[in-house]
Amino acid sequence: MLIKAKNISKHFHKKCLYENVSVTINSGEKIAIVGENGSGKTTLLKILYGIEPVDNGYINSSIDTKIGYLSQLDINQCMSVKEIFKNNFSYMQEIEEKLRKLEKSMENAFGNNMENLLEQYQKYLDMFEAYGGYELEKTYKEFISIFEIDKFINMKYSELSGGQKQYIRLCLILFGEYN
Repeated sequence: MLIKAKNISKHFHKKCLYENVSVTINSGEKIAIVGENGSGKTTLLKILYGIEPVDNGYINSSIDTKIGYLSQLDINQCMSVKEIFKNNFSYMQEIEEKLRKLEKSMENAFGNNMENLLEQYQKYLDMFEAYGGYELEKTYKEFISIFEIDKFINMKYSELSGGQKQYIRLCLILFGEYN
């Protein structure tokens, strides 16, 4: 199981989008959400992605679940393509920062505190490895070359054509190695 939503409900501007909806998405499954404009398709994706809260119910996902989501919103126009790709992995920077903080905390820890810190450290280290942290820079360079993004890697997002922008957004999803 990658994601399980149980009895979720969501209201938007006093309109009920869903009531007691449950869904399970298993590893290897692909989903499509189809519906009329304003029916809550994007909201449901945001809920499953974890960026939109539910009114009721709960969402569970396995620790290594990563969802690819091509948002309707645009990317920061002032950023270069390179910055956008690097920024796409801010979660890896957060994991690395958490590991460094735990290492610092372990310097003076002992007993039960040390055991707790070691458990937390192992959890974050497992995440770092599962997300390909040790190979990230190499993978990034290969990806940029394969998809020929190097041609406009230093351009500002605002300087790209509409097609190039969509291509970049799609590449961000592909590069992210989502489940």
